[in-house]
Formats: sequence, C-alpha cells, structure tokens
Amino acid sequence: ICGEEEWCNIPNVTLDDPDRENLINIELSVEHGRLSFLGADTPPLVRLSNKGTRVGDSFQLSGTSQDINSILQSLAYLGAIGSNGVVDAIHLIAWSERKKKKNAV
Repeated sequence: ICGEEEWCNIPNVTLDDPDRENLINIELSVEHGRLSFLGADTPPLVRLSNKGTRVGDSFQLSGTSQDINSILQSLAYLGAIGSNGVVDAIHLIAWSERKKKKNAV
C-alpha cells in the first residue's frame, strides 16, 4: 500500500521467457499515478522508451528477459496528487519479437 505522493517500490516483478527468445518487449502502464525505475542503471541492451525520462504513466522496454528483469527490480509507483483511496493497477503486457503476439499479465 502506497501513501499519497509517496514513491513505493514494487517488489518481485519478473518476466519469465520459456522460449528463451533473444528479444522481449513489455509495456507497463498505470491510470492514476506514475511509474519509475528508481536508482536503476538501464542495462545496455534494454531500450527504454519514454522520451528519455525515467518517470511516466507508461513505458515500453525491449531487451533480453535477464536485462528487463534487472531493471524491473527497481520499479516504483507514485500515486497521483489527491488520489488517496483511489485503487490503481499496474498493467504489464509482454511479447516476443519472433511471435509478435501480446500476452497480458
């Protein structure tokens, strides 16, 4: 549970790639707050699209599952101003380049 206007770490978010694809894509989004990767260095092989910022309501990441899992360990959420009591959800969709198929999580 996160307090209003307080960054909260989101632990234990990982991506498993049973097919061992080389390149995985994920989209993360929230409706009422902000996401960030606090204190994380982006692994060299991860492409993080959000106009060069590390805070936003949505992100798309591309890389190996190992590199994506590395940056997901620093995932954090900030509730919107005045959102005390509002329920929010983090949406995560993952797909591989080879299959071009999105699987919602």
